[in-house]
Amino acid sequence: MIQKGTNKPFNQYHLNALYGVLNERYWDIDLHTAAKTKECDAFIHILHEGRYPENAIALFDRGFESYNLFAHRIEKKQKFAVRVKDMTINGMLSSINLPEGEWDQDITIILTRKQTNEVKNQPDKYKYIAYTTIFDFLDYRNEYYEITLRIVRFKIAEGVYECLVTNLSRDEMTFESMKELYHLRWNEETSFRALKYNIGLVHFSFKEKSIYPAGDLCEADHVQSIQGNR
Repeated sequence: MIQKGTNKPFNQYHLNALYGVLNERYWDIDLHTAAKTKECDAFIHILHEGRYPENAIALFDRGFESYNLFAHRIEKKQKFAVRVKDMTINGMLSSINLPEGEWDQDITIILTRKQTNEVKNQPDKYKYIAYTTIFDFLDYRNEYYEITLRIVRFKIAEGVYECLVTNLSRDEMTFESMKELYHLRWNEETSFRALKYNIGLVHFSFKEKSIYPAGDLCEADHVQSIQGNR
């Protein structure tokens, strides 16, 4: 590839990798040039391929706040947990009326591309999805898509909270277990660091993301962007 504004060539790839945080195994990858950096689309493809344990829970870090990703997992009856921006930050939770402090609650939102007065006047009920935003379950025959999500907010430091969006029920994963699930994503970080040094990728620069299986714990939200000079 040629760096913009110069004639200097360089090598650049975008690697999306699915890593099992319990069995310490990379289950699948999706590799593209840097021109294609749609991580959510890449992981939808990887997860639909199903080359990982059937009972896996896919864990995703920030940057994957995608209703399209959520809906694909729900439609496939697959479990997920996604770390999203806190409601005090500009993200998908900022437009929802939610309480302060720690909590664990379900929300139901109707997604639509329509901009009627009913949609505009009920922001807690409807979420407008722009035509420029990919959502595979809205078309001229299906103008509304209802989605129910569980949101868990827990404190990690004074005045600092983390939020997870999931379709795991409370019978499957308690509030305390959700916090443990959140911490498991660091297994992917340490694994990738070892991989980076063991095969000499230390000479490359990276951007990262991660998954986790229920019972087998496979961490599904692991994304890297790799760049190196030739």
